[in-house]
Amino acid sequence: MDAILEKIIEIADGKCAAEVARIVGLPKRTVENYMWGYRKMSVEFVQKFCETFKVTPNRVFGYPESPAPPQTGGEPSGDCPRCREKDGRLRTLEGRLAERDKTIGHQARALDRQMDMIGDLSKKQPEHGHAVPQRRK
Repeated sequence: MDAILEKIIEIADGKCAAEVARIVGLPKRTVENYMWGYRKMSVEFVQKFCETFKVTPNRVFGYPESPAPPQTGGEPSGDCPRCREKDGRLRTLEGRLAERDKTIGHQARALDRQMDMIGDLSKKQPEHGHAVPQRRK
């Protein structure tokens, strides 16, 4: 038997398909087809089942129940004070990272120029018999 179907039967407390259909408000044959595995369960059925039996889809599908996000003052989820604070901190860190990237880029270009100058110096012939020091490896 399908794991989801087993959960549905468990949540419905062993009720038969006809009774589940009556409770959920769907045709008996439709629910029987779902419960006997002749037909895939529709999203509408799962939604109605969850609403009627007051369970979450997570429970039906066998996922762990997750706590609901904190709601404060009727604000829509995603616009809570903690989210705004974290978004602000994230923007600050992104700004600092961008500044460090610029600094590192400038330093890398300066180092490349210095290495080019050293390379150019080592290619030149020594003037007046003075040897140009070689870079150690």
